[in-house]
Amino acid sequence: SSPHRGPQAGAAAMGAPAKVSLSWRLAGAMNLLVSIVLAAKLCVAPLETPLTSAQTALAIGYFFSLLTWAEAELVSWAHVRFGYALECDGLAPGGDYDGEDEERVAVLRHEEKNVDSSEDSACSREQLPVPPLSPDIMTVLRACAELSGIMVLMYICDRTSLVGKGPKHQSKPEFWGVMIFLFVASMFTLRRTKEADGASVKPLQREQTEEWKGWMQVMFLLYHYWVATEMYNAIRIYIAAYIWMTGFGNFSYYYIKRDFGLPRFLQMMWRLNFLVIFVCLTLNNEYMLYYICPLHTLFTIMVYGTLYLGSEHNQARPLFLCAKIGAVFVLSLCIWDSPKVVFETLTAPFTPLLRYSGDQYKATLRNGDPLPPLHEWRFRSSLDHLVWIFGMVA
Repeated sequence: SSPHRGPQAGAAAMGAPAKVSLSWRLAGAMNLLVSIVLAAKLCVAPLETPLTSAQTALAIGYFFSLLTWAEAELVSWAHVRFGYALECDGLAPGGDYDGEDEERVAVLRHEEKNVDSSEDSACSREQLPVPPLSPDIMTVLRACAELSGIMVLMYICDRTSLVGKGPKHQSKPEFWGVMIFLFVASMFTLRRTKEADGASVKPLQREQTEEWKGWMQVMFLLYHYWVATEMYNAIRIYIAAYIWMTGFGNFSYYYIKRDFGLPRFLQMMWRLNFLVIFVCLTLNNEYMLYYICPLHTLFTIMVYGTLYLGSEHNQARPLFLCAKIGAVFVLSLCIWDSPKVVFETLTAPFTPLLRYSGDQYKATLRNGDPLPPLHEWRFRSSLDHLVWIFGMVA
């Protein structure tokens, strides 16, 4: 605690929950009202596509996050810039002090730079008309504002006429030129992977697989941007490699860590799907438009289920583990390589989530029958339905 405050105040500050002042509660209520008004104006605006109820609800949340974040940053800046904490403590920010006052000023200026969430700094902040929010709240607020800003930008670029749209064009020189430039630039960032405790680095460690994924992501982006159809076969291999790493990485984690707890599982599901869910709701797109996410989700669940059943025998009885892998291999064959009725029956309950009705699938088959709603899901999942098992074996 500060030298001029008692030790009891410092002790009370430890572990104290973040507080929100009455002024911030009123500001939050006002921001919510403004956000509702802005969302209502969007609903009646002449947009290319009317907002759905989900888009309206998200618009309110995005506006609220951005407004509150902007106000909080402004208050924090003013607090540090104009020395409000010094004024609240009875010291003028530009005055001359001697002895103990100089020490108090130094402590307060340090607290301004590190806006502490403790009660020590809260004692001076709470005297302000609108005190700055605690660092914990600011961290969450900045993350929400960042996500909101990205989603709003995506909507503006993809769903409004504010950003011009044009046809894609093919250009092999540009495609390979960008790839070569990135490759050369990456040579300047090469570094040796280090293992903990000085152990030797084994192949396909986390940093190596992340680098692998990053290069494939670059290729995906450039492939779609320049319509590099000649790279289709390579892209198919990259997607299979992603599915392979799903089996490899998840098997390695669950086999070594033996962490089958619900928090870890839900964390993985959140990491795989949180961004695509926000994108789907914001742009009113279908989940299957981003089919790599449901593929990862499905095969992650299957790896988890394989190792979870009889998990106490995974390391003690290798033959038992091999039998489980063989069982899921046969199960995959039964689901994807048997008559269509098996796959359609098992996936029918998930039709609202996995259906795809893109423009290219509104056409009919040659015999005039419409394509089934899960045609895209069956096609995408069947291409790589055994790759994840080879990842577990590896």
